Amino acid sequence: MTQQPIPHNFDQSEHSDDEHIPLLAMWYQTRSALADFAIPVLAGLKVVWLIAFTPTKYFRAYLSHTQHLTALRTPIDFFWRTFTPEERLPLDAAKFLLFAILTAALAGFPFDNTNRISGLIEESDIMSQGLAVLQQQIPALADVTARIDLFLQNETVLAIQEFFDQNLISAVIELFVTLILTMLFAYLFRLLAGRGVTATGSYAFWLYMTGMQFFTTAITFVIFKFVSLPAFDLPSFMPQSIFVIVEYAWTLLWLYLLPLWVLPRIFPPLTRSRTLAALLITHAVFTGINWLMSVGFATVLLFLSSLMARF
Repeated sequence: MTQQPIPHNFDQSEHSDDEHIPLLAMWYQTRSALADFAIPVLAGLKVVWLIAFTPTKYFRAYLSHTQHLTALRTPIDFFWRTFTPEERLPLDAAKFLLFAILTAALAGFPFDNTNRISGLIEESDIMSQGLAVLQQQIPALADVTARIDLFLQNETVLAIQEFFDQNLISAVIELFVTLILTMLFAYLFRLLAGRGVTATGSYAFWLYMTGMQFFTTAITFVIFKFVSLPAFDLPSFMPQSIFVIVEYAWTLLWLYLLPLWVLPRIFPPLTRSRTLAALLITHAVFTGINWLMSVGFATVLLFLSSLMARF
């Protein structure tokens, strides 16, 4: 009885011609590996293009399914076709936020959703002042803080901190914090805007807007790294000041102007005036919470500690 050959796990007809051309076979493998890396990047860039130039069309296709997403053409498709003939789908909302945050991390941007609060407290020095007053009034608190400082200065803890990439850790924390904050923001906006806006639609839209904010921040950060080079002989404060102005411009575009333009078009019951009112109230609530969690909390703490010092 003749023994049947054991079938291979790969398509023999696809690779049989390449067996005699090793370099061609290696190139196919290399192109496949490059595609696994490049396709998510191209999908993210496709989202950036669509939101920047055809936002209403994109969100109608994404949220209302008015047309298939592959039918949305961009210049990115030309490069995409060189890697794979598969469908050229843009990234969904959560993956796009991850793409934007990783882009900012690669650009070297110092993440501050967590640091935004702690950095503001450190600059104002209010928290340290309030803590110093409390330590004078409560000796046990001073002992606890001393133990914490001693633990953080331990050689093992310092070695562990050096082992991890702090910017990568900040990026991961930023992702989780942003997902939660955006969910709360989208929910509050939907409550204020009315039932014409769906919960999933609101969350997806604001994830995209937040992702665009991170992406444009990364691009601006890279550009201003070159602008601040000593060869330009600019005053030290100028690049940072211009960067802040540009950041405020991006924030105005992605968190106010574009939503005001797009949302009434993709959610017809929603009017522009109601959208503006919901935007202003939602942003005001989150600004107040941010103030309370940073300077406001520290101010209240300092005020309470000064009262305790009087009594």
